[in-house]
Amino acid sequence: MNRAFSILLLAATLGLTACAETGTYPVSSDQCAPTDPVKTLDADDCVVPGT
Repeated sequence: MNRAFSILLLAATLGLTACAETGTYPVSSDQCAPTDPVKTLDADDCVVPGT
């Protein structure tokens, strides 16, 4: 990857995350809730297929 592409990718990532409102998910714009299942995820829940 060249340097210009890396800078562009970083800028795009920061720009997209800056658009997220507090209390909502950035992609779906759904409201965050205390009962969201992602709050109970642990590193042990993430398994790479084929290992």
